[in-house]
Amino acid sequence: IVTASRGIEPIYFGNEEGREVGEHKGRRHRHGAMNPHTWVSPKQAIRMVENIRDGLAESDPENAEAYKENADAYISRLERVVNDYREMLDGFESKRIVTGHHSFEYLARDFDIEIVAVILETEEQCLSPGDLKKVIEKTKESDAAAIFAEPAFPARTARIIGEETGKPVLTLDPLGTGRMDSEEYIRVMRKNLEELERAFVQTP
Repeated sequence: IVTASRGIEPIYFGNEEGREVGEHKGRRHRHGAMNPHTWVSPKQAIRMVENIRDGLAESDPENAEAYKENADAYISRLERVVNDYREMLDGFESKRIVTGHHSFEYLARDFDIEIVAVILETEEQCLSPGDLKKVIEKTKESDAAAIFAEPAFPARTARIIGEETGKPVLTLDPLGTGRMDSEEYIRVMRKNLEELERAFVQTP
């Protein structure tokens, strides 16, 4: 077993002592649980590839050089994606968004994006009218650039928030679903960058 997230500074959903959730405070989830969505940030994906490389090399030393060569080639591609994120996102002063779940906390931390509200704290949550009102109010107060839905979940609630706030509803993909294809991860990361650019380019 290889722990691919080894060495990544974790983000916690929150605990009884009020522990911060990355750069964003005050969100509640299962007490003390670590947010597992490390792979949604291409910067953290580099560390995960390194861990996988080392684990494979340790368990199969005869092929260690091949694992290293393959990992180096993929890390080089991931580094180009990370640089593209930095170059594009550094050009915007205001980077506030609303997301469907807590899937994008690592991405937000790595690229200075502020998640001002999360529609559902857990996938099992049933959003009440009061909860919906709070998200709408936070969206208006923060002047978030966009509301982001996810491909695996209905976008109806996100559209309601968009209608109430006048904000666009776009899509960010945390790769919970998708094609079993070696190009899928980088394709989705670049598509997410395009969606973020669409949101921020229209923000004053």
